[in-house]
Amino acid sequence: MDELLVGAEPVEQPVLTGPMNEPAGQSEWSGLIEIACWAMIVGISVLVFIGNWLEQNVSSDPDLNRKAIEHRDVRAVASQTRFALGFRQMLGEGFAGAAAATAEPDDLNTGSLFHRYAASIQLAEQEGVDRALNFLGKVDDKVVEILAAEAHAEPGMRPPFKPDDRHVSVRAALQRVFEARQALELGTATSLEIDDSDRGLLKEQFGWLGELAVQPREAANASYRPGIEEPAIASAIGALVVGGVGLLVALGALAATIVAITLWRRGWFRPALPHQTHSGTIYLEAFVVGVLMMMVTGPIAMLAGLPVWLAAPAAQMSVFVALGWPLARGVSWSRMSSDIGLTAARPLAEVGSGLFGYFCTVFALGCCLVLLAPVFFAQLHGTDNDLRSPPALHPVEDMLAGGGTGTYLFVFLLACVLAPLVEEVLFRGLFFRYLRDRSAGLGRRRSVLISLAASGVVFAGIHPQNLVGLLPLFTLAAGMSLLREWRGSLVAPMTMHAVNNFLATTAMMLTQ
Repeated sequence: MDELLVGAEPVEQPVLTGPMNEPAGQSEWSGLIEIACWAMIVGISVLVFIGNWLEQNVSSDPDLNRKAIEHRDVRAVASQTRFALGFRQMLGEGFAGAAAATAEPDDLNTGSLFHRYAASIQLAEQEGVDRALNFLGKVDDKVVEILAAEAHAEPGMRPPFKPDDRHVSVRAALQRVFEARQALELGTATSLEIDDSDRGLLKEQFGWLGELAVQPREAANASYRPGIEEPAIASAIGALVVGGVGLLVALGALAATIVAITLWRRGWFRPALPHQTHSGTIYLEAFVVGVLMMMVTGPIAMLAGLPVWLAAPAAQMSVFVALGWPLARGVSWSRMSSDIGLTAARPLAEVGSGLFGYFCTVFALGCCLVLLAPVFFAQLHGTDNDLRSPPALHPVEDMLAGGGTGTYLFVFLLACVLAPLVEEVLFRGLFFRYLRDRSAGLGRRRSVLISLAASGVVFAGIHPQNLVGLLPLFTLAAGMSLLREWRGSLVAPMTMHAVNNFLATTAMMLTQ
């Protein structure tokens, strides 16, 4: 008897007859085709990996091309300040004092130059302009030290950092604004006198933080500051909601994991995926065709002048080319849809299984995030000897920066609808089916583990995401592969994929 994935007999699936019902080795060209396909898969994965590494370690300073509000580290400071201010409004000044006591200036003097300038606004709000002015002096000293060190360093692949006119203008505007606030505090001025150009510059570069810099508490005739309190309270409420949802998800993940282990020990899980379909290399070819089309369609559409809201969906539509490949090779639609999981006898049961699988995977995902927490924290805050902005943890962050309602809806459509549909067809449908057929001779359990590992590595590798995301992506891919094996249908992994992207995208939006 074939070795099982779990302690139960698999659901027997009829082997469909058709033009593919022969071993791959029957074709004299199948071996060369398979080698060529794997060469392209490895090549694409390596190129994407190298591209991500170059972006993080070699690419020129993004401050030369993007506004500070678009930088994740500046947005992070704004989010932290909004949370503290919002909780102060809801809980009173005692909370503000506790929050300010945790803000050490030396800890804030890290990361990009705009991160440090943003931190000065945070300090001015929490501890006063005297501390902020003193902090700016420390930033100046650190900048001189870093520039001197880079000037004497050996030439590297990345050019040395050079503050541009925008950095100089923002630094001078902060100095003048803080001095004007200091004069009001000391009584040497009767009103807050801030030049309109400084006011506009800080608002343009720092958004809400810029508003906060020119509307200090000491200058307000009342405790209410238009445009300051409402976003802060909304952020605090959003943080509470996210925290509550996170707690519920964590409890659900723990409960689902316990239930899954118990049911697995009782032999409840029965793999519905046919152990082998003798599909040869056709689904591997279709997967490679789909991935190649996805990789080239987006850039070509952008070069042709199409806006991103058309270029990104155009890349996703490459899945139709991938599905058309087996059809062009003579595979019937009924055969292909059965093989790759485009079926759902009980849709609601498949959706429920996807939710259950996601909660089970969240437990493992949480363990990965705990292990990677120091790396995430270091990337978020940067180092004290580098003035460049670190790359975003995900390209969606750049799309959301300063975006409006239309941008948010577009990101939700792309991340929560198109991506789960397309990527599951490619990875858990075409690629996983090929891998399971290719390794079926090793027994079900070994075949599943090998297929899960191979598809997970490629899935994580070709995502244009920060390198620290490789392990979480692999973990998610493993969970979706197990769902595919268990349910047979792609509906369950599609549901899991959509739920994960929805929660991740919502969390990113709440920090904008």
